[in-house]
Parts: sequence; C-alpha cells; structure tokens
Amino acid sequence: YQAAAELAEDLKRFVEDRPIRARRVSLQERAWRWCRRNRAAAVLGGFLALVLAMLAIGGPIVAVKMRRDRNAVIESQKEVQAVQAEARRNIRRWSVDISRSNRISGRPGRRFEGLKVLAEAARIEPGTDLRDEAIACMGLVDLRVEHEVELPAGTQNAVLDPALERCAAITAAGEILVLCLADGSVALRLPAPGWASGLKPWLRSFSPDGKFLAAQYGQEVQVWDIAQRSTVLRVPSHGETTFLPDSSAIAVAGKDGAVRLHGLGSGTVTPATSTGGVPRSIAISPVDGRLALCRTGSSQVEVHVPDARVPPVLLSHPQEVFEADWHPDGQLLATACRDGRAYLWDLESPKELQVVFEGHQSAVVNVAFSRDGDLLATSSWDNTTRLWQPLTGRCHLTAPGAVAHFGPGDRRLGFLVKTNRAGVWEVAAAREQRTLAPCARGNSTLWSLDLHPQGRLILTGHQDGGRIWDAETGRQMARLPSGSVLGAMFHPGGRSFFTCGAAGLQRWAIDAPAAGDPGDVRVGPAEALLAAANGWCSISGDGKLLAASSAGELFLLELEPHALRWRVPHANGPNPFLSPNGKWILTSVWGARSLGLIDAATGQRVRDLPAPSATVQFTADSRHVIIGTATGYQLWETATWSLGPTLPKDGLDAAPPVALGGDGSLLVVAPTGKTLQVLELATLRPFVTFETAFSGKIGAVKLSRDGNRLVGGVQIDKDLQGIQVWELGRMRAELERMGIGWKPTQGPAATESGGAR
Repeated sequence: YQAAAELAEDLKRFVEDRPIRARRVSLQERAWRWCRRNRAAAVLGGFLALVLAMLAIGGPIVAVKMRRDRNAVIESQKEVQAVQAEARRNIRRWSVDISRSNRISGRPGRRFEGLKVLAEAARIEPGTDLRDEAIACMGLVDLRVEHEVELPAGTQNAVLDPALERCAAITAAGEILVLCLADGSVALRLPAPGWASGLKPWLRSFSPDGKFLAAQYGQEVQVWDIAQRSTVLRVPSHGETTFLPDSSAIAVAGKDGAVRLHGLGSGTVTPATSTGGVPRSIAISPVDGRLALCRTGSSQVEVHVPDARVPPVLLSHPQEVFEADWHPDGQLLATACRDGRAYLWDLESPKELQVVFEGHQSAVVNVAFSRDGDLLATSSWDNTTRLWQPLTGRCHLTAPGAVAHFGPGDRRLGFLVKTNRAGVWEVAAAREQRTLAPCARGNSTLWSLDLHPQGRLILTGHQDGGRIWDAETGRQMARLPSGSVLGAMFHPGGRSFFTCGAAGLQRWAIDAPAAGDPGDVRVGPAEALLAAANGWCSISGDGKLLAASSAGELFLLELEPHALRWRVPHANGPNPFLSPNGKWILTSVWGARSLGLIDAATGQRVRDLPAPSATVQFTADSRHVIIGTATGYQLWETATWSLGPTLPKDGLDAAPPVALGGDGSLLVVAPTGKTLQVLELATLRPFVTFETAFSGKIGAVKLSRDGNRLVGGVQIDKDLQGIQVWELGRMRAELERMGIGWKPTQGPAATESGGAR
C-alpha cells in the first residue's frame, strides 16, 4: 500500500465482504461475495435461473408430448367422424331399403313413410338412388289416418257428411247426434219423433250439400233441415232413399217398389222407376239423372231413365247386389256383389262387363268412386276397404274398416269401423303418375299417340277409330267416326290435327279448352286431304309439309295451300318421319334391316341407315336425329349423316319409344321394356328413371313442350292397353321440397361410335 488510507480502505472493503484492491479478484469470487452481500436478490435470481433452465430443458419435452397428444386427439376425432360418416351412410342406405320394403309391402302409409325417410336421407347426401326411389313412391296410392274418434256409448248407425266434417249417429234414446269428426264433440241434437211409439230410427244419408239429413222411422222417412232442427219432408218409405246430386229432391221407394222423386222445397212428386221388389240401394247419375236400383234379394241391377217410357237396362250378376255407384262421367257404374267381387259396367255397351274387382274374402257391400273418378273404394263383410284403379282392376292397397265416401278434392276418405269408431283417412291419389282410361281393349289396338302443343289433350289412333283424351281428368273428350286410324298427330299450331287410316288422310279442326277449363273439346268436320294415304303420317315443324304413306306408296303434301308435292313407290307400308325443317324423311318398315333416307325436295332415296325397325325423333333444329333400335339409341348428325354417341338398352324391344320435349332440351328413352329415362339432351345425362306399374311394355311416348308432362301407351295386360301420364312438373316440385333436387347425374351416359361429334 502506498499509504495507510489505502490499507484502511481495503480493510473496510474486506469487512464489508467486498473485493479488496491489493490483489486481483476472479469473477467467480466477485459473484460469490455479491451473493453473500445480497442474499435475497441472489436467492431470487437463482430461482429464476433454475426456472429458466427447467423451461429450456422441459419446454421441448412438453411440446413434443402435447404434439403427440394433439395428434392422438385428431386421430380420435377422425375415427369418430369416420364412424359417424359410416353411420350416416348406413342410415341413408337403410332409408332407401326401408322405403323400398314399405313400397312393396302393400300396407297403408307406405308412400307417406317412404317420402319422409327419403327426405331425411337427402339431408345426409342427395343422390340418384333417392330420386328414383322417391319417384317410385310417388306412383303409390296411399292412405293414413288423419283423425279418428270414438262415438258415444250406445250410439249406432253412423253416417258421415259429404265434407267429412260431421258424423251423425242414433242414440239409445232415439235422438240423432251430430258430432264433429275432428274431436268427437256434439255439435247438435235432433229429437226422436216416433220413438215413443216404438219405431226404431235408421239414418240414411246427408244431402250432397250437407244441409239435410234423411232418417227412416218405421215405414216413414223424414228429412231434417239440420240448421233449423226441423223436418222439411215426411213421406212413406219402404226401402232405400237417396238425395239428388243437387240436393233439390230425394228419391224414395214406395210400397210398390217404385221410386219417386220428392222435391224438398216444392213438395212435387215425380215417378222415376217402375214397380218391383224393395230397393236396397238407389244411385243417381250426376250427369243425366239415370237411376241404378239394387233390389233386395235380386242379382240384377236396373238402370232407369227418368220420365222415359223405356224398359230399364238390366245388369246381371252371379249373386245378390248390395250397392251401386256412378262414375262422375255418368257412363260407368260400379256394383257390389255378395259373391265377394265388385263389377264395373260401361252403360254405352251394358252387355259387355268392363272390369271385375277380385280380392275381398267376403261379400262386397259398399262401392264409392272418388269425385274425379280416378279411384274406386270398396268395402266388404271381411271388414276391409280396398282402393282400386277403376278401369284396369288393379288393387292399390287394403286398409281396415268400411268406406263411407270421398271428401272434396279427393284428399280425404271417410271410414267407419265395427268398434263404434269413425274417422277420416288422408288420401294420396298419386297424381304424379296416373293411368288414364284404357284406350284399347281386345282388337282395338293402340297404333299411335300424340300430345297437344299445350300439353293437355292426348290424341290416339286405334283399330276402331281415333280418340281425344283429357290428360288432366282422364276423360275421353271425343271419338272420331273415321274407321281404323294408324297415324294421328296434332298440327304444331294446335288448331287442327290429322288422322291417317281407313278413311284416308284427313284434317280435323279442333277448339281445345284452356288449361283449367273443364269445358269440352270441339272437333270440326273432317276435311279429306288424300284418300290413297291410309298408313302413317308425319308433319314438319312449321306445319307446312306433311308426309304420309300407304301400303305401297309414300306421299308429301303441302298444307298451305293444300297440294300434293310428290308421290313415290315405297314397299311394305313405311312409317315416315319428316324432319322439322322439311328437308329429310326417314322411313321405317317393320322387319327391314335399315331405314330409308328420302330427300324431301325430290322424293328420291338418298341412302340407307343401318337401323332396322326403328323409331325416329328429330331434334327441333333438325341437326340431329335419335334412332331407337333393339340394341340401343343412336344419335346421328344430319349434316354429314355420321353416327355419334349411342345409348345402350336391353335389346328386348325392336322399336323402343323415344321423345323430345322441354323445348328440345330433354330426351326420353326406354332402357328396358318397362323403364323410362329422362335425359338432358346436351349431355345425355339422366335426370330420372322410373318404371311402369304394369307387366307389359311401354309403347309410344310424348313429352310436352315445357317438359312437365310425359304420356305414353302401356300394355296393361294381354288384352288391354292404356295411357300412362307422368306429371314431371309435380315430381320436380316434390323432389325440390324434399331436398333431393332435379339435376342430371354425373358419369358416363353414352358410348362413342365412329364419327362421333
């Protein structure tokens, strides 16, 4: 030390545990001394250092473990999602299986349940399998209970009103209770005149307008004004009674068995039938007032014309007949027979029985047509009700209970059961797929079919003449006195149509009712165009040219003005197909190995196309033509007549149906004899596929311009042909509501051939 002060300073520093200046102190010693001087700070710093060290070492380890745990969780979630996805796929698949099994079960509720489960499956994943199954369900007529009530104890003889809102029944005290069908509450009570004298009342029916109620008291019938709770008519009665369709009068059977009409307001009495046995059923035609009488113990039904001095038409049955009911068109009559069958008669030819309905296990006691005539309900002593397609005899389904009648709009059907209950079924009448009246029976072969440009009227050609049908109601609107008709088609403008057959080529003026108009079609007198043309015909898109054929010739006519452009020989009665632009004619001959291509300008045969016994459909622009053969559908380009894509089929039908519609954007083909497919023409991708309800094959088909209606001829059985109508617009709306959609499917739909575009 150079001075004592420096020594003192070092001693002080030594005492304070600080580094002295007399010698060099290492960094470790400095740190140690600092820690001894600042113990709290040193402990805290050491702790922090330890923590940092632990984080530095443990952090990566924890991160690795967390990453592993996270991956495990993700894998678990994926497994759960896979299980859930598989479960959803299974649920979806099971939904289709459930719908299919319900559909073929024949039990009530199958359509409703099927569409419900398919809509739920569509929330998982829409698909063509759901679409096709849904369309199959839409073709089912179905019932399900809307509501059912138990009638008060001791009541009997219940009847339902026309609107299916009220039910009347007789109490043990002889009162008439009018109940609300929705909840069973008593709406009103009618007193029991005559009950004190021991007369047992028996309810007959409500009037069609629901204002009156007829009840039998001994040998007297009383008509009640329900609103006024008073009787408006009391007359002797010795059998069944029934109201006229307009509710203006009631038909009552007298002691002599004759039926007389009693006016409810005027009190006038009009004789309606001759005398006979006691009538047990009276049915009055809604069109012309004819009376169909079923008499107790009789196997004959008498059809009387009121105010006409002509004997009744007699319809003979194997056993006693219990009831009859008229079709809304007033031409057909259904009868219920003790032999367990129901029968359908055409009163235009009463000696020819139309349909026999077989299936009940006991006597059939009730028959009731729907208000549009598309359905017939029968009930039997076997305590079942069956719904039938009236004109084919096909049974749609069987349900427990006894039928009463259909309600307004045919959406509801009243029923009664033996356990003193009454109710209403909700009716699904399968408006999406309907079979109209059989248009050919026996020798009356259906040769041709066309759809009016507005899409409502159907024109058919038969061995016994031409006919016009209403696609909306199924009603035959006109029958042409023209003899055999092979070719029949509408003019593109819709104001006329053409027939070709035994009477030659004829043009008929037509005044078609507008959509929704229930009026009749008016057909003008036939205009003879060419007597020699007695085969088939085809018209150009503008309606100015018409090609026709006979057994040995082919003709081309100009329609504006009418003139024969040319006629050329052509063997074996060809079926001509004229292109919309009037440039080409393809001729098909049954059994030939090829189609003939004719130049419409000259009548000369240009070439042959290798398509034997084919059906032909040109596109609207005439640029392509679709040819249906036994092995498939060919698409040809008309500019070069080169073959493009082909659609395969089962090979069973030598001339399968083909049609275009939807303003030319939709194509209809038949991949099998019972299956139709609607495709998008531009891509040949299918929209929908559906089958017919019958065992026979599909004939000619036509698609409306808007693509909402498809009609076709179907073979119902070996002796019966009919018209099937598919309401594609309704199908599309229902599919959209279900979330299934209406889009063409993906994937290959056609195979390419040489020269494909």
